[in-house]
Amino acid sequence: MALKHVRTEAQRAAERNLVHFKPGQSGNPSGRPKDQPNFAAAVDRMLVAIDPTTKRTLLEEVVRVLFEAVLRAEPWAMEMLVKRLWPVPVGVSLNAQVAVVPDVEDALKELERALDKLQPTARAPEPGAG
Repeated sequence: MALKHVRTEAQRAAERNLVHFKPGQSGNPSGRPKDQPNFAAAVDRMLVAIDPTTKRTLLEEVVRVLFEAVLRAEPWAMEMLVKRLWPVPVGVSLNAQVAVVPDVEDALKELERALDKLQPTARAPEPGAG
């Protein structure tokens, strides 16, 4: 036997008090004031602003710090780099173990092994290959 959805008197009263907008009418006609700062736009401006001392943008500095950490074989940096370059599709679990290694050459080989395990066919071709 199927149960019918029984609405309470409070639910029926709430439905009667709903304000319905006409097609094309905004639910927030005033919107955000034009002069109010937008967070995303402010972040974008900061990322591309050039620091007069270093002559680099904040984004370039962030990437530089990330790559320095990758070269030090920092697992968090390697994971972040891999996830940004090769995003994992929704619904796919990614569990890769990356060993801590003492030097840069070993770190790069370990990163290469981890990338091969992730998606061997999705890797970019080596320069000059083809």
